[in-house]
Amino acid sequence: MPAVSETYSLGLPVELGRIDKELKKLWAQSEGAMTRASLVNLAVYSEEPGSLEKNTQLIARITENHACRAIVIGADCAAQKDHVEAWISAHCHVSRAGSKQICSEQISFRLEGPCTKLLPSIVFSHLDSDLPFYLWWQSDFHEPMDPQLWAWVDRVIYDSQTWKDFSGQMRLVECAQQEAKQRIVLCDLNWTRLDKIRLALAQFFDHPASH
Repeated sequence: MPAVSETYSLGLPVELGRIDKELKKLWAQSEGAMTRASLVNLAVYSEEPGSLEKNTQLIARITENHACRAIVIGADCAAQKDHVEAWISAHCHVSRAGSKQICSEQISFRLEGPCTKLLPSIVFSHLDSDLPFYLWWQSDFHEPMDPQLWAWVDRVIYDSQTWKDFSGQMRLVECAQQEAKQRIVLCDLNWTRLDKIRLALAQFFDHPASH
């Protein structure tokens, strides 16, 4: 029997200037049945075609255990004209008590054109209060590294395995750290692939009595 693939909608299309109003309307309509929760701002940026739908699926899984406001961005920087589309949605999961649904907001954007210039304003205008800001960057970093963006990031997540120019990309990561005055926590997903090897190596240095 073939596996059934899950599909995830980007949600309700909205005009950029009405995102906050439409989110408030969403929660007003569901008052009592759902509770909005958010512990961090999580922005996910990708230039891969189809990334909006793929990352929406990832956010749905992440929010099962980690409530957040998700800002999912799919960018096409090769497009000739500037264009922005936006959607709002919510990922809801039944609470452990089983009485209410705990929901995390997702705001999705499709950016076209030289869109990295739009990124800071798109992100900052939709952050949730003063919560920590985590940025998951799924593409190569580009020059120039916009200080307006990186000065606000608390944690940047990336995967160095996909880099073709490791030294060049690390130089840009270090530049981002400098813009943030060393405040950014760097999280390289490639290191997680080495967890078992690192654990095995560490055991060589354990005291014999610990085995």
